[in-house]
Amino acid sequence: MKKWLWLLLCLYVITYTRAENKTDISLSAKTHGNYSAFSQQRLVQFGIDFGFDVPLYQKTYGSQFKINQSLNFEIGAFARAGRQFYGQLGLYYFINKLQVTNLNTQSDSPIELGQLYVPALFVYGLPWGKKNMFTVKAGIAYQGLVRLTDNKIDFTKNDIRCHNLNFMTGVGLEISNITFNITYKKACLPLGKESGSRYYQDMLCFSIGIVI
Repeated sequence: MKKWLWLLLCLYVITYTRAENKTDISLSAKTHGNYSAFSQQRLVQFGIDFGFDVPLYQKTYGSQFKINQSLNFEIGAFARAGRQFYGQLGLYYFINKLQVTNLNTQSDSPIELGQLYVPALFVYGLPWGKKNMFTVKAGIAYQGLVRLTDNKIDFTKNDIRCHNLNFMTGVGLEISNITFNITYKKACLPLGKESGSRYYQDMLCFSIGIVI
């Protein structure tokens, strides 16, 4: 009886060990396949992107004007160099639609700001399948005013900070060549030039793009 028990125990150990080896080989092959997907990517890639920005910080612009944001979106293109860890440089046109009130006259007017947006990002990709990956990113962006629509409340470029920097961080998902991203943007300086201005263009951007 003891011999049979020892025999069964030995068979169990051998079967379990073989099963574990197969699992390890399968996981190794899967992991290798996931990371080998990066090696199949082109070292330099290009893409286009469209995003909708939600304002996160709304306070009085200054002693003369008050701003209420309405609609904000951006469209542009990017280039990236690298594979699993890569750098990405973009060029975007950011449209910031505002409803501005002149506190002295209590009159208001819709105003549209057109801004050039140049983000420089470092991105790390976590493989998911053969052609998909999760991404985390961080970087900085230059933002410069290039357009201000005419208005009836004397709101001019002299009231706006024409150059600014933004810190950026976010996460994303790439499914084949389609990208989905959520990005937090934190402005370094307020939009207004007036001392004591607390109006920052802090945004949460939801974007979709395609790598071509």
